[in-house]
Amino acid sequence: MNSGNSDMDGSSPCSTFTYRITNLKNVANSTIHGISRLGYITSGSGQLRINDRIYEAGFGFAALLRAGDRIDIIPDGQIIVEMIEFSDIYICESMMLKLPQGGNTAFRMNEEDAEKFAAIFKLVASAGEMSEENRVDYQHGILRSLLAWFLEVRYRSDHSCKFDENYTDEPKKRQSRGEKRLNVIRSAVIYTNQHFTEHLTMSDIARMYDTQDQYFCRKFHEITGVSFTEYVRNLRLNYAADLVKQTSHPIKEIYLECGYTTKSHFMREFKKYYSISPLGMRKAYIREKIEQERGAGSVKTGKKDW
Repeated sequence: MNSGNSDMDGSSPCSTFTYRITNLKNVANSTIHGISRLGYITSGSGQLRINDRIYEAGFGFAALLRAGDRIDIIPDGQIIVEMIEFSDIYICESMMLKLPQGGNTAFRMNEEDAEKFAAIFKLVASAGEMSEENRVDYQHGILRSLLAWFLEVRYRSDHSCKFDENYTDEPKKRQSRGEKRLNVIRSAVIYTNQHFTEHLTMSDIARMYDTQDQYFCRKFHEITGVSFTEYVRNLRLNYAADLVKQTSHPIKEIYLECGYTTKSHFMREFKKYYSISPLGMRKAYIREKIEQERGAGSVKTGKKDW
């Protein structure tokens, strides 16, 4: 089975908060890199495999995918998904502890819960109408609301199924030693997602999770597709691009906030990664926004923008 859509693969640079509606095609053994995804199916159906669990998915099926999760999708025709991609850095620690890690990260909502979930998602889409200074706080507030609702409905789903007369509590498979070690590395990836702005070294993280450097290096690359150093760099630069475009913070504040210690190092890596300087990106972004607003105004007034 060939992968006909790379939307579920986070290997390419991505904003730390992105909302979109997408048509999922066949996805074969794709691994989630760098950022998390929360979404639900608005139409269509098919079979999904998330890590080692297989689901028959349709309208109202919701899933939270974290770094290191593996997914296969076999749609019956097409599957339309509404989703948010986000960095774990924006989630408070108390909620982070409640989020499922490698467990039941997907379930099917009833129609009433699905409609409520969809209503919150519509609030995310309306963020485009807000001023930039308020948009980021608004989006992150809605994200936390979505995650809280996801956890609440998931809890009710798990709780109610145990009173279903057809429910059977199948014996859990004992994890092999290799699976346990791999889950340790996945936990290290999630920790890195939350703390990438701090001073991190691969040896420190490996020691924190009681693994040898060589094993940690190999398995981290296996899960994320890149080395530990490259992974942290990508997270920092994606975060920096968001701050450059969505705030008016001076470059000195941005590079320090992203975990860099010198401006020269930050500028060199930023330009190599994006092929443009931070100030150049900010100017281009502002220019693009002005053109979009001008175009929208022309459509509303019926005037042509020559």
